[in-house]
Amino acid sequence: MSFKKRILVALSGGADSSVVALLLKKAGWKVEGVHFLFPLAIDRNDSSAASLKVLKKSKEIASKLGIRLHIIDVREEFSKKVIADFINKHKEGKKHKKPACST
Repeated sequence: MSFKKRILVALSGGADSSVVALLLKKAGWKVEGVHFLFPLAIDRNDSSAASLKVLKKSKEIASKLGIRLHIIDVREEFSKKVIADFINKHKEGKKHKKPACST
């Protein structure tokens, strides 16, 4: 019985992740893509529009490669848990606590 190797590639809409997905597919992997919607600083007035432009590019790449694309919207959670926390700590004059590394 033969099992095809499966791998999930984070597709950003850029060349690097696209080439990685293509090369893995050519090497016999069953490739699927994942794209995270993040709040972008490109256009602070309309970050969701900028985020959707990047998503559109990732969708085009996945379609051309013939791979399934999973889309995960983390904009609200990322804004609340990462960005807001950073801003609040900065206002308080505290350093942002780095996560402990377990090795």
